[in-house]
Amino acid sequence: MALNCSCNQSGNTEQNSRKLSDLKVGDYAEVVKILSHNEKLRVKMMEMGLVPGVKLQITKKAPLNDPISIMIRGYDLSLRKDESDAVIVRIKSSLFDANCGDCSGS
Repeated sequence: MALNCSCNQSGNTEQNSRKLSDLKVGDYAEVVKILSHNEKLRVKMMEMGLVPGVKLQITKKAPLNDPISIMIRGYDLSLRKDESDAVIVRIKSSLFDANCGDCSGS
C-alpha cells in the first residue's frame, strides 16, 4: 500500500471525498456519508440504498446536474440536486476497487 494513499485502507477519507453532484458521467464512487440537517431526507436516502460503503456509478446527468442518475446495487436511481449534494463519496477506479482512485493499493 502506498504510504501517501488517501484511500480507506490508510484511514484518510477526507482528502479524496467530494459531493456526489461533483462527479462526471462514468465516474465510480463509494458512499462515505450523508450530510443533511433534514432527518427525513437522510433516512429516505438510506432507505434507497445510499449507505456508507456502497459503491455506485454515475450514469446520466441532466443540464445543471438536476437530476443525476446513478447505478447502485443493480438498479438505476435518480436524485435531485439537493439530494446528490448531501451525499459525500470517495472516488473509485471501478465498482470492484478496494482502493481510492489515486493509488494501486500496493
